[in-house]
Amino acid sequence: MSKDEHDYDGIMAEVNKLMTELENSESVKELAETERGARLDAAYQFLEIGCNYCCAEPAELNDLDIVKELMLEWVPRKVGGDDDYWRVFPDGVIIALRFLGGKFGWQNTYQLINWVNDNRKRFIAETNNPRNFGPAKAMMTMMQRDGVDMTDKKAVDRWIADYNRGREMSMMGLGETDEPPEGPIRNLEPKTSRNAPCPCGSGKKYKKCCGANAHAGPMPPIRPPVPVIPMDAANPFLTQADLPDGQAGLPLFGAPPVQDPTRIITTQPFSASPQAAKLTDKNYNVPLEEWRMLYDLAIQLRNLTPWDWMFEDELFGVQNPANKEIGYVSIMGNLGDFLSLAIYPNSAGLVSWQNMRQSAEKYQGQANLTLEMAQYYLLQQCLIVSFEDRAVLDKTDLEIIKKLGLKFRGSQAWPQFRSHAPGDTPWYLTMEEAEYLRLALSQVLDVARRVKKDGPEILSSGDPSQYLVRVATLSGDSLIWSDQWLTPQPIIESSVRAALDENKLNRLKAAKPLKHGIWELDCFFLPGGGISERKDERPYFSYVFLCVDRTSGLVIGTDLARYQTSQPRFAEMLINCMANSPALPLEICVKRDEVRRWVMPLAQRLDIKLTLSRKLPVLSKLVKSLANARIF
Repeated sequence: MSKDEHDYDGIMAEVNKLMTELENSESVKELAETERGARLDAAYQFLEIGCNYCCAEPAELNDLDIVKELMLEWVPRKVGGDDDYWRVFPDGVIIALRFLGGKFGWQNTYQLINWVNDNRKRFIAETNNPRNFGPAKAMMTMMQRDGVDMTDKKAVDRWIADYNRGREMSMMGLGETDEPPEGPIRNLEPKTSRNAPCPCGSGKKYKKCCGANAHAGPMPPIRPPVPVIPMDAANPFLTQADLPDGQAGLPLFGAPPVQDPTRIITTQPFSASPQAAKLTDKNYNVPLEEWRMLYDLAIQLRNLTPWDWMFEDELFGVQNPANKEIGYVSIMGNLGDFLSLAIYPNSAGLVSWQNMRQSAEKYQGQANLTLEMAQYYLLQQCLIVSFEDRAVLDKTDLEIIKKLGLKFRGSQAWPQFRSHAPGDTPWYLTMEEAEYLRLALSQVLDVARRVKKDGPEILSSGDPSQYLVRVATLSGDSLIWSDQWLTPQPIIESSVRAALDENKLNRLKAAKPLKHGIWELDCFFLPGGGISERKDERPYFSYVFLCVDRTSGLVIGTDLARYQTSQPRFAEMLINCMANSPALPLEICVKRDEVRRWVMPLAQRLDIKLTLSRKLPVLSKLVKSLANARIF
C-alpha cells in the first residue's frame, strides 16, 4: 500500500485500540510492574513504526520481511533508549506478535517469534551501530542517560539550554562539556559538508582546513571554470542557422549505442528540442529488458555504497562511443542525506554543476533565499539515479518495478531514474538516455571500486583542467575501455538566438535621444509546480521577465515563457518596453550574468549603461510582496 492510499489517522486509531486491549490482556497483567512499562512501550513502537514507515496495517505485520525491516532498520534508527531498554525490547515485540497472531489468526506467529529470539544479538548490534544515530536520536539518548523526564517540556528545554551553553563555552575555550556518554553514541555532531565553514572557526572551508586531515588521500583539485565564449559582439543577433557547424546550441545527451559486452548498435542522435520531450507512452518506449539491466546496475551501485568514500566534487567522465560526448559523473550522499549519482552532459552540463556548487557556497547559511537557490537548481542539466523511500516513487516507477518482479525494503533503497533539463521538471528517461545511463553506470562501478582500492588520487593528473574520462574503442563487436585525461571543450554561446530588426533599433534610437532613469531587470523561475501546454508534453517551470523603474517603482514590462525559448522572446519584450516608454533608460541594472549577456548587445546598440548589481532593491521588494501575497 502506498502512502497516498494509507489512512494514517484511521490506522493509528486502530493501533491505540489494540494497545488498550493488549494492556488489559492476561499475558500483560501477569508481568511484574517493573517489567510492564518497557515491554509495552516496545510493543507500541513495533506497531506504530510498522504502520507509519512500512505502510502496513496491523493485520499485515505477520510478513517476515516487514519484521526484519522493523527490527534491523527502522527501530534502531528511530527509537532512542539505553542498554537495559534494548535488552527487553525483543520481549515487547514478542508480546505484540503473540497478541496480534491470536487476534488476526496468523499461521506463522511462532516463525516470527523464533526469528526475533534468534536475532537478539544482531538487533542489539544495530542499536549500537553509529550509522543509525542521527542528531535527534543521539540527543534523546543523552537525555535518557541524564534522567530527564521526556514528558516534561520545561525539563527538556532546561537540558537543551544547558547542553548548548556547555557547547558554546567549550568552543570559546571557557570550559568543557560533559564526557560523552558510554554505549552506542559515537558521534553526536552531524557530518560537516566539505564546502561548509570549518567548525574550528578559522574562516576557511572545511575541506581546506580540518577536513583536509579527515579525507582519505589528497583532496580533489580545484577545477577552473569551463570557458564560455560569447558570439562576436559586433553581430550578436544571429539565427540558429547562422551558427557554425558543431556550435548550434548547447545539446543534451546525444544518442549512445545499445551496449552489452559483445555488441554495439548505434542509434540516431537525440534532439534536445522541447518536442523531443513529448511522451509517446508513460515509459518513453524503454523496453522492459533495458529497464532490467538498468535496475540491476543500480542495485549493484546501492550495494557498493561508493558515497562512503567518494565526495560529490570528485568528478570523472564517461565518453559516449557513438558521438564522443562526455558525461561528467558526481557521486552524492557522503552525508547520508541523498544517496545518488548525477551525470552532467558535455561542457554545458558541467557548467550547470559548477554554477549550482557556487550558488550553494554563496547562499550557505543565509535565510529566505529559497527562490534564489531554486534558480540554479532548475537550470541543472543531468541524469540522476537516486535511492529513495518508497513514498517518493510515483505510479510509473512502481509499475516498472512490479513488472520486473523486484522487491525493495527500507528507506533510501528504491532506485529512481530522472532526466533534468534546464527549466523543465524532472522527467522520465527517454530510450536514448536509458541506453547511455546503462553504459555509464557500468563504468561508474569500475571507477568507484578503483577509488576505494587506490584512493582518490587516481582522479587527478596534476593538471586541474583535466578530468579522468573512461573512453571506449571498438574491437570487433566489443568495447575496450581505457582511461584518458581530457579537458572540457569551451562553450560557444550566442547571446540572443533571434534575428532582430536593425531598422527598428535605429528608429528607436533616433526617436528617443533623451535618456532618463534606471531600470531594474531580472529573469527568474516562479516557485510552484510545473505546467504543460498539452497532456502529452513534459511540464516546465514558468520563467519570468520583470522590469521596473527604480525611481517610481512602476512595472515597465512583464512576460512569461519557457526557459528554452525565453531569450529571443524577452529581448523582443525589452525592445517593446523601450518603444512604449517616454524615454530610454540611462542605465539597466541586472543581477544575473546570464541576463547581462543577452541584454548587453542591445544596451551597446542603444548606448545604455549596463550594470551587474548584487541587489535590485525595488524589484526584489516587489517580488517578495507578490510571493507573500501568494500571487506566485
